[in-house]
Amino acid sequence: MYECPELKGEPVNAKARTLKIEAIGDFARHKIKPRIRLTGQWLERAGFKPGHRVEIYSSKPGELSLQFKEEYPQQDTP
Repeated sequence: MYECPELKGEPVNAKARTLKIEAIGDFARHKIKPRIRLTGQWLERAGFKPGHRVEIYSSKPGELSLQFKEEYPQQDTP
């Protein structure tokens, strides 16, 4: 179990999920890219709500880390 900032320290069930990596792109030209879609109520229970921003890190091949980002830096407009 881990703690989520949105849930104020309440433990979240860290149940493993299995997702399929989808293929998208131009199949005729062999320009295909991998895609992973995350959906479900379990995301909200884990503290990820619509409109939130996340950071995704890849520390090594085959591993991704997804983290809630509380603030998103505003870009200055001239």
